[in-house]
Amino acid sequence: MIACTATIFYVITYHQLLIRLILGILFGFLLQKGGVPCYDFSMGQLPLTDFTALKIMLSAVVVGMTGIYAMKGRDWIELHPKPGSVGASLRCGICRSPRIWSCRCP
Repeated sequence: MIACTATIFYVITYHQLLIRLILGILFGFLLQKGGVPCYDFSMGQLPLTDFTALKIMLSAVVVGMTGIYAMKGRDWIELHPKPGSVGASLRCGICRSPRIWSCRCP
């Protein structure tokens, strides 16, 4: 018996590329307005005294989740989640956390 594998190509139209470009520019503009690229802002994150980046990123995640939920509710999109493992995610997080917090990432 011969195994057949199918390759799925995802076609992106120019309209989709334009929307992604506009959203990327908008997100970058909002990060700039929030002061994320500033030196003082970055130095406030290291000793865990300034949580502005966390607030900005969590706001982006909440807005994205709300948008996905709304589009899924109207059947504008179809989600294809991949199988994952909670155990593998926990192992990875536990192994990487000490390196990240000690600033000795390879």
